[in-house]
Amino acid sequence: MAQPDKIHNLKISQGDVLSSNIQLLMGKKSITAAELSRQINVPRPTINKILYGKTEDPRASTLRAIADYFNLTIDELLSTTLTIHNEKTKIASQAVPIISWEDCVEHAEKVGNITSNNWHDWIACDEITAGAYALKSRPSMEEQLPKGTVLIIDPSLTARDGDYIVIHYPDTKEATLRQLSIDGTQTLLLPISQNGKIEQFTKKIKILGVLVKSIFSYS
Repeated sequence: MAQPDKIHNLKISQGDVLSSNIQLLMGKKSITAAELSRQINVPRPTINKILYGKTEDPRASTLRAIADYFNLTIDELLSTTLTIHNEKTKIASQAVPIISWEDCVEHAEKVGNITSNNWHDWIACDEITAGAYALKSRPSMEEQLPKGTVLIIDPSLTARDGDYIVIHYPDTKEATLRQLSIDGTQTLLLPISQNGKIEQFTKKIKILGVLVKSIFSYS
């Protein structure tokens, strides 16, 4: 956790504020980025770029669509003190354990046995279900996720079209991240890297959880 003196020296960009506010609002409504994209008719890649802080100057039409959906003005959406329905947003935080990509294959047993006395790697997260865990992004994911991103994974959610999911291939030791694509009866796994291959989802592949939030580490 950052010390107070480090917080004062931290430069927060408008993109960081916008990303944080939208993630908070999505959490309050319990919707995914894919669902937000569908609701406001804005392409999923555009939403992703905003959420991952990869655009500092989104189109006014995009900001308006997002603000209208959450019943806010654009100024409120970009505010460092987000207000919803004239009330300061209050979010209950809890500590989520950061585990390895190997440990998350058996996440239920692993997370169930973790306590503050036997585990040192934690991250604070807002409004997450019990049993959630966190993973550190890998270098191979940097096309989609900035270096140092921590991924919050909820194993209780049912994966939907467009969701990023943690999966485990049979006969492998570690889990990996893919994007789920459902088109009619066809279910595909899209790669995180441009050099990766699109694969058919089969029953042998196990879904371990859904990515619900990404948190950027400035350390």
